[in-house]
Amino acid sequence: MTAKMQPFWWFKAPTVPPPTEQIVNGGFETGDTTGWTCGGSTPYCSAETESPHSGSYCGRVNNADPASWIEQEFSPVLVSSIVTFEFYNRTGEGGHARAEITYSDDTTVTIVDTGTGWTWRQIDLKSALDPTKSVKKIRFYYLEAGNVLDIDDVSLIA
Repeated sequence: MTAKMQPFWWFKAPTVPPPTEQIVNGGFETGDTTGWTCGGSTPYCSAETESPHSGSYCGRVNNADPASWIEQEFSPVLVSSIVTFEFYNRTGEGGHARAEITYSDDTTVTIVDTGTGWTWRQIDLKSALDPTKSVKKIRFYYLEAGNVLDIDDVSLIA
């Protein structure tokens, strides 16, 4: 008598897609501000070639007026699913870059870079976020009039 093998069925667990970049043109490598919105009472935003952090371009907010900003809105992302949320910035002397993150419930959190000067600084945003919420927008601004804010390598991977 020989034993008969019964079929054995393997069930494959659903696959989770790998984390992907959520920011469009975070390095400004299109050579312009594609994916970004510039605003304020006298807005001026551009992609510049003057010593970017990486690549050929960086974003610039020319702050002739302290109400100028550059922002990007994206599909809501659960903070708990974020792998990386960071950017690099440099500013003129005496001022501080600000990153304002808007949650899906329209509340905000603002992260202030206390460094100044024309040295690129990496700012981690994930650690400042509420892990129970979702984010939907990031805005960069610089309150001190008459100076510039450069940003580069803005990344939200989730």
